[in-house]
Amino acid sequence: MNQPKFGDILYRSKLLVQHVGIMLDGGKVLHNSPKNGVEICALKEYSKGKEVKVVSSDLDVDQQISFKQKAIAMVEQGREYNLFDFNCEHLVSLVKSGHKYSPQLAGAVIGASVGAIAANKSKNPFFVIAACSIAGLMAQNIFREYDYSVN
Repeated sequence: MNQPKFGDILYRSKLLVQHVGIMLDGGKVLHNSPKNGVEICALKEYSKGKEVKVVSSDLDVDQQISFKQKAIAMVEQGREYNLFDFNCEHLVSLVKSGHKYSPQLAGAVIGASVGAIAANKSKNPFFVIAACSIAGLMAQNIFREYDYSVN
C-alpha cells in the first residue's frame, strides 16, 4: 500500500475545490487554510477523514534540504490565507518551485472570462459568469493526474 512521502503533493476534497498540502517528515503536512493560515499538522488532521489524492515528488537529498528550508520559512513568516493572493496552492507552488501559482484560481478566472463573453446575450449574466467560473475551476481538478490515493 502506498503512503505519502516527504515532498509529495496532497489533495483533499473541500466542496468544489481541492485543498492542497505538502507531505513533510513524520507524517506531518504543511498547508494553508483560511482559519489557521500556514501551519503544519498531522496527515490525519489534514485529511479530515476524506480520501487524500497524491502526486508523487521524488526529491534528491539537495532538493529535500531546500524543500525543508522553504517550508520552515513559510511557517515562520506567518502569512495569512488570501484566496486571490496566497491560498493553499500558492503556498505549495512557492515551496516546490519558488513561484506563486494557483491552477484552480486560474481555471476559475478563465472560466469567468469565457462566461463574461457568453453572458453578453443572457438574461442572467451573473449566473452565466458564475457557472463558467465554477466549470473552469472543476476542470482543473477533473483533469489533474494523481499517482494514488490514501484514506
